[in-house]
Amino acid sequence: MRIIEAIEIHLQQSDIENWYAHPRRKLKRSAGVHLSGVLKVMAVEFNLLKDIPEEDFEEKLPLRMALGQSWEYFAAGLYPLMDYQPGQVERDGIFGSPDGAWMEVPENKKGQRLGVRSYQGPEEFKRTRKSCRDFDLFANKNKLWIWQIMGYCCMDKRRPKRARLHPLFVEGDYVRGQYGFEERYWRYIVEFDQPELDKFWAMVLKFRDKAVKEVGSV
Repeated sequence: MRIIEAIEIHLQQSDIENWYAHPRRKLKRSAGVHLSGVLKVMAVEFNLLKDIPEEDFEEKLPLRMALGQSWEYFAAGLYPLMDYQPGQVERDGIFGSPDGAWMEVPENKKGQRLGVRSYQGPEEFKRTRKSCRDFDLFANKNKLWIWQIMGYCCMDKRRPKRARLHPLFVEGDYVRGQYGFEERYWRYIVEFDQPELDKFWAMVLKFRDKAVKEVGSV
């Protein structure tokens, strides 16, 4: 896996003025085992919980979950081409719901759009108290993020190899400035190769039945 884009997004007033309100969909959630439940079992197995802050298990903190959802909806509006909340994906009896489908329209050198929207991969939004200073997307404390987008790549019938991740670092780089801790928004594009996706999905299947027993239909 490799990062092919890591840029900080600095919002302008024009971004607010041109913000797009994506239509909200009534999402289906099938009964059965979900990717999130499998990943939690894997996190316990690999002793990752000590490295993962509570925002990765937001259902324990409803207000924090609501703030995360607010960030997701606002940030999605910065990307009018996105297919926001595209619905469930499923593979081998495991369900998942990506935040968005990353869509692009090719452009020429003059910025003129050519053709129609094409699917690039899943989108995921995160609100976190982690520091963006010396941030390592592949560190153990961020492994659930990587596993989640890898899972969506594996589950989508289009089998994308790229995903886009939008973390909001609510305490920035932990340096207090004139206005306190200043929020920072970074955007990452991560690319996987097929062998590592295949290996990851084999690991998910290994823990699927254990997730059903320990977590149940979640």
